[in-house]
Amino acid sequence: MKTLVEAERFSVWYDAREDRLRLVANPESMDARVDFWITRRLFLSFVTEAEVFLEEKVGVIPTEVIEEMLEKSVTKEKKSRSVQKSSSSTDNAMEMEKDSAPVGDEAMLLENINIKWSSGSGTITLELSSECCEVYADMGPESMMAFLKMLIKQAPSLEWGVSSLMFGR
Repeated sequence: MKTLVEAERFSVWYDAREDRLRLVANPESMDARVDFWITRRLFLSFVTEAEVFLEEKVGVIPTEVIEEMLEKSVTKEKKSRSVQKSSSSTDNAMEMEKDSAPVGDEAMLLENINIKWSSGSGTITLELSSECCEVYADMGPESMMAFLKMLIKQAPSLEWGVSSLMFGR
């Protein structure tokens, strides 16, 4: 039987060593913290699905927001690469910053992300599941957009070949 956890907060960062996003539900909680690994494939699938979902169910068109986030991310990565090439002390500082991210128990591979809409209450339920755990979070459209932005901002656009053209129609 899967453990069911309600998420109140999320944090996310990219782990270059794993080449995955690490998504943490309830990062400050000792009892309800859940760490997931998000693969590139699942990330791309979810972002595309979330865009269609928000447009169809909520009437929000996040394409412009996604394009803006990707442009900022690519620009930041390009600047970061030029700084890394010019200074070895910057390399060390950046690695320490990445390694200092809070780490809980071993992260589980996120296998599925479902988005459900309750038209009566205007609530979106996000369901994240792995082999042994399911995390859910109820949120409004604004919180869903914030979650989506958070993931896109942390994804390595250049390394993962993410293009803003992938999300437009």
